[in-house]
Amino acid sequence: GVLPRMLEEILKTRIMVKQSMKAYKNDKALLRLLDARQLGLKLIANVTFGYTAANFSGRMPSVE
Repeated sequence: GVLPRMLEEILKTRIMVKQSMKAYKNDKALLRLLDARQLGLKLIANVTFGYTAANFSGRMPSVE
């Protein structure tokens, strides 16, 4: 399906960004940028996993 392919691409991209972080340890500005990118990708993946799990369990997030 579309969702598994999307998540696979997000996770592969996050791995590439984390590998790039190892190569640029001396450039603090670039390291901060790459870290923000990998954390953003992590957040997207986690939210997607959580949302799909909520659908399967029948529970939806609170709308408060």
